[in-house]
Amino acid sequence: MQDVGDLYSPDERIYVFNYSESGALAVYRICELRDKELSRDSEKADEYWGAFLGPGGSIYDVPGEQCGVDYAMKFCEDWYKSEWYDTRDYADLVL
Repeated sequence: MQDVGDLYSPDERIYVFNYSESGALAVYRICELRDKELSRDSEKADEYWGAFLGPGGSIYDVPGEQCGVDYAMKFCEDWYKSEWYDTRDYADLVL
């Protein structure tokens, strides 16, 4: 994911991004229409979507251990069949 950037699945309404250098992921459920708002705001401010989201996401990590990668892999295994977009590419589709 580090090479791709932040990812969003419009069908699942899930936004995921790298949370730490150890491989932890932050995962947010995005309510309907919020994806367009996040796309617009992030494009204007040249920021990632996470900069506009407060508390409420889930972190796939175990602090102080190397398990972050394991939790991230579990997330990917659970959701890999969904269609995912880099959030910058998604903005091009909806704006």
